[in-house]
Amino acid sequence: MTVSAHPMDEVHFLDSALSSGASAWSSASLGELARLQVPEGLLGRQRSLLRADINEQWARWFIESLADPRQYAGRGASYPQIFADVFHAVEARFNHFSRPQKKELAASASQILKQYVDRLQTSSRRQPVPFADKRLLLDLAGDPPRCWICGGWFAEEAVENFLYKERHELALPQFVDILKPRGLSQRDVAIEIDHVVAHSHGGGEEGNLALSCGWCNRYKSAFSSLYDVEGRPRKAGPNSLGVESLPQPFWTVRLLAVVRRCEHPEGCEHSADTTNVTVVPINPEGAANPANLRVCCYEHDPYRSTRLQPRRVAYEIWRTDTPTK
Repeated sequence: MTVSAHPMDEVHFLDSALSSGASAWSSASLGELARLQVPEGLLGRQRSLLRADINEQWARWFIESLADPRQYAGRGASYPQIFADVFHAVEARFNHFSRPQKKELAASASQILKQYVDRLQTSSRRQPVPFADKRLLLDLAGDPPRCWICGGWFAEEAVENFLYKERHELALPQFVDILKPRGLSQRDVAIEIDHVVAHSHGGGEEGNLALSCGWCNRYKSAFSSLYDVEGRPRKAGPNSLGVESLPQPFWTVRLLAVVRRCEHPEGCEHSADTTNVTVVPINPEGAANPANLRVCCYEHDPYRSTRLQPRRVAYEIWRTDTPTK
């Protein structure tokens, strides 16, 4: 990692990228902006995640621009059919490449697309997880069993519902974390089986299953990149924390799942394997976006006295459609 020794790089980037909103609608200005290199210092603590996710997003957009995998999934298209369409798109887009180079690129893209198509076809045919496997997943989830993403522990009633398909009503927390509102609904605290790598991104069954709480699983969904969701924080309702914005829930889940341990500046041994973890703004005056979030345990939470609010207050702050009791 190289961080500039002088702020001129950062100043130039900010002035060029954000000098005028009109630049977003000017072809010439966009060309200049595209040539800029983002200084490492602007990306903050989560720079690796921010860069990795955007690279995956660009690659995925490119592959799907050549041929939409969804059009093939319903009709079971073969690799030669996909290759023919992709090669045609590559020829039109990369006319400066030689024919062997076009074939090489088309073959690589077609192989990836065929994998996408296969995943879309198999994702609708997943089989129920046997009882023995559920028991094994519970054993692997610790004692007490915890969500692999956020470390939230599961109540005994949730375990019985999960194993035996009971219908126990699950106790919801009296107070809910404003920045990670897990506990506004019954599903939030239920046990669900998560495919760590989603089927649509290549994840299978073997070695890819873990237990998560319903809140984490719902917002994780099949997303894999910070940029899969809306790129701005949500506006917060009135709250005692004094924050004007809330992190998109998937940003929270993505960060917790990748980092999994408290990032307290002075060090901390707590992780999702042993305790409940959440997120906190690095700069309390900044917006709750991925560049300004870090993982923390509740012991090192600077908002510990105000973060947890009555469930109905948290519900109003988020203005969700999630039913609450």
